[in-house]
Amino acid sequence: MKPEKRMYRKLDLSKITFSETIRTIEEGLCEITPISWSKDVLEGNMKVVVSKRGKR
Repeated sequence: MKPEKRMYRKLDLSKITFSETIRTIEEGLCEITPISWSKDVLEGNMKVVVSKRGKR
């Protein structure tokens, strides 16, 4: 039985825009909203599946 081969594409840096403004870690993290996991997820009774938007 062969292991599953996953295909990863190289990050296209031409699609990323970089700001001229330098921000500190504190400034960047102040806008982050933590995920409110359910008790079942935190206790390991339920799994979370993360997939691409619009695909299941």
